[in-house]
Amino acid sequence: MSRTGLFVYGFIRASEDRDTGIMGIENDGSPAEVRVLVTDGIGAVVSDAAGGERAIPSRKHLGSHSRVIQAFLASIIPMSFGQVVKSAAELKKFIKKNRAALLAELEWLDGKVEMSLRVRWDVENIFEYFVDGDPELAEARDRVFGLDGQPTHADKLGLGGMFEALLTAERTKCTDQVVELMRPSTSDVKVNTPKNEKMVMDLVMLVERENLEKFERRVHEVADTFPGQYTFEFTGPWAPFSFVELDLQPSA
Repeated sequence: MSRTGLFVYGFIRASEDRDTGIMGIENDGSPAEVRVLVTDGIGAVVSDAAGGERAIPSRKHLGSHSRVIQAFLASIIPMSFGQVVKSAAELKKFIKKNRAALLAELEWLDGKVEMSLRVRWDVENIFEYFVDGDPELAEARDRVFGLDGQPTHADKLGLGGMFEALLTAERTKCTDQVVELMRPSTSDVKVNTPKNEKMVMDLVMLVERENLEKFERRVHEVADTFPGQYTFEFTGPWAPFSFVELDLQPSA
């Protein structure tokens, strides 16, 4: 007889075990129904896992994991993909050991969702954009590339360092400005490292779900305070993965 474990999607407040009618990650080739297993007022959102093993992080499985969590949006502590326990007894032991931390996190995240806000420079060439706005950088560029012969490696490094310093300073200034202007519409903000040169900032914001319209209006208001070369884009709502900060203890 094969051993069956449980995929854990997250934790919610709940008073009794129940089926959900939601289909989750495949188990033995077919989507498994998601159910809620309750221990001391905390419900674990789970589905069966054949053999008690982790699912392969395929696009299909990741999509199923995301859909389950979205179904409990604004009421769940979401778990990252691949969390598996060997049995319901192990899960119950885990919840009892971590009950205080789970309840505190549920209290903090209750009714909140995650929104992504990215700002980009909508320009053809980001270096030339900074050159046009900074006389010292323009002078350095002309000096390096106006020299007889080829610029040295040291010349290029110096010019690149000057550009990077300006880029970083502008990002910092703009990010601080946006975070401060958005603060009344958010519960918390995390600043991610920009992924490319044209990205000014990559923010994730924790927002009360009932205040999403207010949040969206505020984004447009803040965007209007920036020059046209700055493009604002927000996405969501998502489960608040970026704001889960549990210090969980293993059940064993």
